[in-house]
Amino acid sequence: MKVQIVYSSLSGCTRRLAEGIFAALPVADKQIFDLAQGEPALDADVVLLGYWVDKGGPNAAMKAFMEKLSGKTVGVFCTLAFWADSAHAHASLAAGAALLKEKNCLLGGYVCNGAMSQAMIDRFRAAGTSGPHSASPASEARWALLKGHPTEAEIALAAERFGERIRLSASACWKPCKARGWNTPRSPSKAARPFARRRGGRLLGHSRAALRFLSACIAEPGGKRFSIARFAFRALPRPPRRLLGAELFQSLPHELRHPSLRN
Repeated sequence: MKVQIVYSSLSGCTRRLAEGIFAALPVADKQIFDLAQGEPALDADVVLLGYWVDKGGPNAAMKAFMEKLSGKTVGVFCTLAFWADSAHAHASLAAGAALLKEKNCLLGGYVCNGAMSQAMIDRFRAAGTSGPHSASPASEARWALLKGHPTEAEIALAAERFGERIRLSASACWKPCKARGWNTPRSPSKAARPFARRRGGRLLGHSRAALRFLSACIAEPGGKRFSIARFAFRALPRPPRRLLGAELFQSLPHELRHPSLRN
């Protein structure tokens, strides 16, 4: 198993994240490349691509590089100077996946907070206190808070996620998938089909009781029906919050509450 990591960094945040993932991966044959030094030749079993978010997606250099890839098993990660659990962050990660999904197999994704570069902060401050990227009190507070990101915990989580996906891709039970994005519905196993039905080409939960049953199973990973429930729940476009209730909805795994992160 060979893994190659290619990253593009502006303020150093994406570089730190990439180097942290590289150091922690339990793989003997691995390489890491800075895209600023030129486009590397890719011959690995798994390629991980990291970028800083610019205008809601990969920065220009990484975007151009992504558009050239085909036939690869790819994971993507990114950093942005905004909240990692925001819709903007998830959309920024999904934008990177969208550039790859037609010609490659997506292994997984990760997005985390990063510090704003000082050059960008200076530019926003010069623009005043109005506009979406203004140097407002709220923005100033956020920039100050995110100076220390990504943290060691965030880097460790990214390394853990990709390490698990890479081990899975190397196992005998893993089969190369067709290129697809994380929003693509998956069919549940036969045992899970009673809890879903087809409508307009998508799989939808058919009752409040079924959704609550699935949620209860997923909330207890050690349960016998956990894998069945997970397959069925991943088929939903989004778990209906109003049917589950806020408390039960928040207890679900993060990737199930946010379809853009499903894989």
